[in-house]
Amino acid sequence: MRTLFLPEGRLMATGKKSDGTMGKKIMTVEDYIATSGPFLEKEGFFEREIGRRTEQFGSVVHIFSTYDSKRKLNDEKPFMRGINSIQLWNDGKRWWILTVFWQAETADNLIPEKYID
Repeated sequence: MRTLFLPEGRLMATGKKSDGTMGKKIMTVEDYIATSGPFLEKEGFFEREIGRRTEQFGSVVHIFSTYDSKRKLNDEKPFMRGINSIQLWNDGKRWWILTVFWQAETADNLIPEKYID
């Protein structure tokens, strides 16, 4: 994972907090590995892309990547779905991840069909 991101790359989650306001969590790659890694390893986590929209201009790419997530690969139903907004940059040699910004689907914020293949 560390080799995919620029050193200043970030992972960001957003969603409704318990008081109903929108919140965000911004992490470095190291923050994400330290805080999420142990939980994901213990509980299991398999993410599958179920839709993609890509826009590119020169060395800048934006991807809307719709996902579903399971605890075990053979789980019948996902426990979560959402959309990753991914920004990539090409330095002339390779693509780097600048940011991954995501929001999980909720009952009052369903993923539009246009974002599912």
